[in-house]
Amino acid sequence: MVNAPTFASVQFNETNIVWYTALTGGTGIPSTTALTSGTYYAAIKDPTTSCESITRLTVTINVNDPGTPTLVTAGTQNFCLVNAPTFASVQFNQANIVWYTALTGGTGIPSTTALTSGTYYAAISDPTTGCESAVRLSVTISVTDPGTPTLVTAGTQNFCLVNAPTFASVQFNQANIVWYTALTGGTEIPSTTALTSGTYYAALKDATTGCESSVRLAVTINVNDPGTPTLVTAGTQNFCLVNAPTFASVQFNQANIVWYTALTGGTAIASTTALTSGTYYAAISDPTSGCESAVRLTVTINVSDPGTPTLVTAGTQNFCLVNAPTFASVQFNQTNIVWYTALTGGTGIPSTTALTSGTYYAAINDPASGCESAVRLAVTISITDPGTPTLVTAGTQNFCFVNVPTFASVQFNQTNIIWYTALTGGTAIPSTTALTSGTYYAALKDAATGCESSARLTVTVNVTDPVTPTTANASQTFCSENNPTVANIQVNETNVVWYSAATGGTPISATTVLVSGDYFAALKDASTGCESSIRLKVTVTVGGSNVPTTNNAAQNFCSTSAPTFASIQVNESNVSWFNGATGGTAIPLTTALTSGIYYGEITNPLTGCKSATRLPVTITIVNPMPTPTTTSSTQNFCSVNAPKVSNIQVNESNVIWYSTATGGTAIPATTALANGTYYGVVASGSGCENPLRLQVIVNVNTPGIVTTPRVNQTFCLSAAPTIESIVVNEANVIWYTSANGGTPLAANTPLTASTYYASVLNNTTNGCEGATRLGVTISFENDALVPITTTDDTPCVFQGVTYSIANGKSDYIWTVQNGTITSGGGNADGTVTISWSDIGPGKVNVTYINTCNEKTTKSLNVNVATCSDLTITNTVSNPTPNFGEQITFTVTVNNVGEGNFINTIVSELLPSGFDLISASTTAGTYDLTTQLWTIPTLNAGQSVVLTIVAEVLPSGNYTNVATVEISTPLDVDTSNNSASVTVVPVCLTVYNEFTPNNDGANDLFRIDCIESYPNNELKVYNRYGSLVYSKQHYENDWDGTANVSGVINRGDMLPTGTYFYVITIGDGTVKKGWLSIMR
Repeated sequence: MVNAPTFASVQFNETNIVWYTALTGGTGIPSTTALTSGTYYAAIKDPTTSCESITRLTVTINVNDPGTPTLVTAGTQNFCLVNAPTFASVQFNQANIVWYTALTGGTGIPSTTALTSGTYYAAISDPTTGCESAVRLSVTISVTDPGTPTLVTAGTQNFCLVNAPTFASVQFNQANIVWYTALTGGTEIPSTTALTSGTYYAALKDATTGCESSVRLAVTINVNDPGTPTLVTAGTQNFCLVNAPTFASVQFNQANIVWYTALTGGTAIASTTALTSGTYYAAISDPTSGCESAVRLTVTINVSDPGTPTLVTAGTQNFCLVNAPTFASVQFNQTNIVWYTALTGGTGIPSTTALTSGTYYAAINDPASGCESAVRLAVTISITDPGTPTLVTAGTQNFCFVNVPTFASVQFNQTNIIWYTALTGGTAIPSTTALTSGTYYAALKDAATGCESSARLTVTVNVTDPVTPTTANASQTFCSENNPTVANIQVNETNVVWYSAATGGTPISATTVLVSGDYFAALKDASTGCESSIRLKVTVTVGGSNVPTTNNAAQNFCSTSAPTFASIQVNESNVSWFNGATGGTAIPLTTALTSGIYYGEITNPLTGCKSATRLPVTITIVNPMPTPTTTSSTQNFCSVNAPKVSNIQVNESNVIWYSTATGGTAIPATTALANGTYYGVVASGSGCENPLRLQVIVNVNTPGIVTTPRVNQTFCLSAAPTIESIVVNEANVIWYTSANGGTPLAANTPLTASTYYASVLNNTTNGCEGATRLGVTISFENDALVPITTTDDTPCVFQGVTYSIANGKSDYIWTVQNGTITSGGGNADGTVTISWSDIGPGKVNVTYINTCNEKTTKSLNVNVATCSDLTITNTVSNPTPNFGEQITFTVTVNNVGEGNFINTIVSELLPSGFDLISASTTAGTYDLTTQLWTIPTLNAGQSVVLTIVAEVLPSGNYTNVATVEISTPLDVDTSNNSASVTVVPVCLTVYNEFTPNNDGANDLFRIDCIESYPNNELKVYNRYGSLVYSKQHYENDWDGTANVSGVINRGDMLPTGTYFYVITIGDGTVKKGWLSIMR
């Protein structure tokens, strides 16, 4: 076809050929018409006669065109010079490509020709027909060579091993450097590979075309490490705080030591910093290369300070001169104390030096380390001597023994006196010690310091004690009518004083009237005024006659008890009785009493004194009441009535009861009766009882109790039940129509629907007629009142509901309309469970023999409802994802009703803002094409879940709606059959590699859409976790310069390497990841 053939191009053996579209007739075709494949018809036309062939020649035409070739990758064809590309390197979807320098015509280009940038034209050459493409393909070729990279600093590249340099750390004037182990070929080295000393080869890699330099740059690398320092003395480094050591004080075998707070990273410590105990890390800093040790030395520092000593008792230290104190006498809470004359420096003071008042300075000397306290303790010393005491009255000190003088009784002009048995030393005598005649030694004791006199006072003491007086009679009796006084007490000595106590007390005047009691006598020394220390005790009794007393001035006695004068009640003993208030002769106590007034008198057996007045008592002799009577000598009682003694029947009042025929104690009337014999008498006001008591035999009976297995009993009326038909557990039962009282019913009494009351027959004779009767309520079967009962009055479709008949016995026949029997319903079943098939009316029927052996039929009409309700929820795993992020929608369908659903269909049609990745369900199937979820069965209370995973697209609708479309039965409440969730995508894309080399390309750390989040905050950390950059309201303007001082100074450019970024966009969302800085 490339040759543009026409019908004239067909070769015949004849001339004057004409063409037609049909074998006969048809349309003539001009010979200049372009040929196309097909069947045509040729004839010869005679130029003279214009006659044409009667029979035309059928000619099949085939016009061949291989077509225009197509590139595997449309557009400019990019090649790298380093790969030596040829025209054969261009990738087509067809074979047999030929090249030309022009779109038509032009010069053919061999396929082995080296490619250069330019535009060339390709055609397909059909190897069978030799035809080429009628239309050639215009192909633009770009052959790229990025050139050889150049170093920022030419020559050997020096690095410190401690900085963990990688191939990315080498500084070039270009970005996108790749490394190799050889000048050509070799193995590619990742930029994150740790640098080691040696020669390596760098090439540029074009970020657009992927081409590398055709000529690589040879780079010599030198990685320096000064080595780890070593200590002059290995182990813990010990220092004394008092010497103010610094880090420069630590001794190493090397110079140029630098210190850090951590084994790696950490904060540098100045060498002038004061040492403190802890662990630090030392490195050597090479002054030539600036490199530090890759591995630091861990050094443990121990700075000792024994601490400032503390006194056992804070404040001024007081000592007594008499004790000859030294510096060793000062009491500390620590040992190894050394003393100085000054707070710092000064002269040491031996601990044996005698103390004098003043201020001195103490420190602790650590025997292990030799260190002394960095801070000494200032101690104030006070030496005290109180002086010798003086007496108020000089000379011998006189005391009375009776006054119980103690050493505290000696009068001094000073206080705080202490006593000793010797002028020096000796034994201390407590001030409470009783004085005895002799010589003693007194000293003053300073109350503040506790110091005593260095010189004691000699004191002579004399203690006097007169003897105890004597008497002929230590117990002396006096008669009150003689008015005795203290002077009447007999003693053998003169100058006697009397007291009411054996010690102490006030002297009693000799004219004081005597009273019964103890008196105490002492002799008084006329010279010293001292009295006997031990007094004479004399017991004095002053006789008198008391008047007798009684609790009852009018006393009654029963004639049967034979009372005598000894029977009269008085509160005292030794009482004699007389017929008159005065005079007369005492009546013998055995004399029988008669009614009258008598007078009592007491005679004191010691003094013989009689009562000043006599006690009158009126006596009445009383005769007893007759014996009480009863209508029954044997009496029955019922225990349920809680009978008491007062319930025993007698014909008289005021009867009291005993448990014995004679004697005994009266039984209270409220005492509960028990089986036995009781004895009664009539009580009189005088307490005079008849000696003959009434005997009554008492029986306390327990009532019979009637019980029954059923207090509510039902009978069939057709059985004509009677009283004896009622079921009880006991025999000999009588029935009443009331709970108490009434007349017993005959056993053949016909039953009626009422309550009957039963009692044991025996209760009518044992006194328990009033016992509680058993009530039994009688009712009759009424078949018409027994309906079919159900567990659910409003049944639901597909829900199993149970129906029962209460009075059934046998031969059940169950039938149902609009439902299916799922359990029960047999000939012996009084219950049936039915699953209702559809909404609307339904009916349950049962024919059976009831408990009265009657055949009956019951029906129950029901109205079947759906009772079902479907709800749907739709949630998303991340409501604010990034574009391109995958999120999960969770659609949950719940059957919250009482009935089941079948064939439920839910639509979950993803909107245009999402691309469906996958779907899964816990029940049913989800069609990825129609996006419909079919749930075959959903039982009451069941929930099923559809999970959709989708990718967030850059544009479109982001509201996802899930809807229950249809179900069987239909959901009665469609208001909760749809659920939607809206996703708000976050346009936040981080470009995690940039080349801040001021070449105008990729110089800044860029985050797409960061301007949409003005409250953002960006933080960047190095690989050790140290913050190097921080900015609020980031605006794509960071060029890799640190703005936080730490491992690098603020304002310094961060070296090539990998860093970690954290972006907070202000709404709680945090984005984090790694970024690379390439220089």
